Amino acid sequence: YLFFILPAIGVASSDVLCDKWMLVTGNPLNVTDRLQSAQWFSISIAGIIIMVVGGYIAQYMSLRHAVLLSLPFALLIIPLTIFSWKEDRVISVGRAAKEAKEGLRHAVKSKKLWGCAAFLFLFNAMPQLGSPVLYVYETNVLNFSQVMIGYLDMTANVGFLIGVALYG
Repeated sequence: YLFFILPAIGVASSDVLCDKWMLVTGNPLNVTDRLQSAQWFSISIAGIIIMVVGGYIAQYMSLRHAVLLSLPFALLIIPLTIFSWKEDRVISVGRAAKEAKEGLRHAVKSKKLWGCAAFLFLFNAMPQLGSPVLYVYETNVLNFSQVMIGYLDMTANVGFLIGVALYG
């Protein structure tokens, strides 16, 4: 189980580190949206590569070997996350907690935040976007190979790439 958890920690850590960097660097320069666009562009390119390569890995490698192959990449990001960013000193923990509480209260009242949350919920709840039922249908009924499924999944990242390019 550890070999499944560590890559997830690595991916989550890298995302948090990128988001923090975008806010700290982007807010003063008013370019956070462009930095986010660059991040999603990179994620989309990586997704295209991973979906194609992942299809071949799923087709020709065992699950154990596939996890072991991905583990070093994910493990590299954990020390980078821990050691690459120094936090600013907090003068008062009570004051920081009060500011965080006020920020959460403000966020809960935000219509934009609730709109984004609803969109993300509906986007991720749609059955045709990567559900296990679709995967079973593709493999058992349509007899698609893992390589073919990798190419099909890649098309979503191409869509993200086009969207990011249009936005950015």
